[in-house]
Amino acid sequence: RGIHPGKERRGMPSPIGRMKELGFWGTVAMMARRIPGVRALSVYNFYSLDKDDLAAAEAASRDVLDDALRIEPGNTRIDDMVAVRDKRELFEQRVARGHFGLMAYVNGKPAAYCWSQSETNHHEELFGFEINVRPDEMYCYDIYILREFRGLGLLRHIAYANLRHAINGFGKRATVAAIEINNGRSRRANERIGWRRADLWIYLEAWGGC
Repeated sequence: RGIHPGKERRGMPSPIGRMKELGFWGTVAMMARRIPGVRALSVYNFYSLDKDDLAAAEAASRDVLDDALRIEPGNTRIDDMVAVRDKRELFEQRVARGHFGLMAYVNGKPAAYCWSQSETNHHEELFGFEINVRPDEMYCYDIYILREFRGLGLLRHIAYANLRHAINGFGKRATVAAIEINNGRSRRANERIGWRRADLWIYLEAWGGC
């Protein structure tokens, strides 16, 4: 049985359809960014996976990918991460900060990575604001899958592998993640594999300050 990447459907939503997709806060953020002086406005949904989610994940842990999949700690596998996405300097900075990486391989080829941190305070890399999580939570902030491996269910595998490492390796109860509300594709994909909305967070930067 072969492994075949899924195909993505692309379309141009109408303005009303776009507003429905974004919801109230996403629409507010989209409109507010057009206001003179607003440098950045982001609205994030916070999501959670915890111990209770593992049983169902284990039952489906070897479905489409079968024995072709291998997931391993990635902090010493920077070259393989670079093969997935050319961000060597950024990955080395994450290792130096003590963050935790996972690498996923399909048929021995680097296919995806996941980055998390166990500290309660996360410095967001794009805008520079701080995200605080509970001591029993591990913050997952970057999952990337090579295009040729998308549509295979790899997101589910690496997200739950990260949850197992958070529980068994770091003594955490849950993993949490923040997804910008405008990123509907990512929100839908993560909700399909079991991430649950836990909170809403708003970041505003105007006239060069927060």
